[in-house]
Amino acid sequence: MEGDAPLNDSTMMLQYLDMLIKHGTFTRAAKELSISQPYLTQTIKKIETNLGKEIINREAKPLLLTEVGQLYYQYLTSIEIEQDHFFRKLSNMSYTDSKVISIGVLPTLGNFLLPKFLPDFSKKYPHIRIDIQERFPKINEDQALKENIDFFIGQNAETASPDLITKSSDIMSYVAIIPESSPLYLPEKKELSPNDLDIRDILRQPILLTSIGSVIRRQIDILLNLHNIIPDIILESSSIFTVTELARKGIGVTLAPQGIINMANDHFNLYPLDRDLISISYFIGYSNKKELTPEEADLVDFFINSISENFNHTKTN
Repeated sequence: MEGDAPLNDSTMMLQYLDMLIKHGTFTRAAKELSISQPYLTQTIKKIETNLGKEIINREAKPLLLTEVGQLYYQYLTSIEIEQDHFFRKLSNMSYTDSKVISIGVLPTLGNFLLPKFLPDFSKKYPHIRIDIQERFPKINEDQALKENIDFFIGQNAETASPDLITKSSDIMSYVAIIPESSPLYLPEKKELSPNDLDIRDILRQPILLTSIGSVIRRQIDILLNLHNIIPDIILESSSIFTVTELARKGIGVTLAPQGIINMANDHFNLYPLDRDLISISYFIGYSNKKELTPEEADLVDFFINSISENFNHTKTN
């Protein structure tokens, strides 16, 4: 909802800046934020007026943070971390008889991964309270490094800070989802072989992609560059689950990790991609200064075993 500029709302301002950095334009950032472009522009200008300096380099294409903007971003991040640390301590004081384990995760990723291992963990340790911090990966990673949260869950451990100890699930392959509406669709079978189609033909189809800056999008962009293909992007979303569902319903093709796809009886093909070219895994990480309790070590095992088992089950069905 638009109203007075959220100048004192560090969470909202971080979200605005993250979207500007991700999309590179005020128009696209405002669209994903579900606010108007003039409102977003005015909000940034008010910040710049208060600071007496520009925080956005408008000459850069795409837009970039100025040196002052980078300093301001770090300031906002420090506020978020301190607020989370304070409220976590305050909350824990209400549970003096309970152990609390805090986990930082991107909201869309949490919806997918947390139900796969936390229920079983909670059954074994009913006295342990789980505190979920659903924020952007950069904030969660910073919190984990400072031990303000116990664990950080993310995608592809090679993207994480070297100061985190990470434990990863099995690698998951990607597939292309080819709906019945595509001229490449083969009606006689759902799961195709690499010989059935040429990946270059698939990449030239109208395509749905996750937003610029996401782990999955970066991997797909590398694949597109490898084949020297400029994609015909008809839709972008911050959620890979939205993208895959819309592809299944016929809007266009997409590429997605195999384990997240709803295999309901829609008419679409699944085309396997070379795992050496594109793949994904999920990790749970914690500060290399942190000593795990037996329960925390068990939570890591629950994560690795449950996620990997789920992916392996998906590959055999």
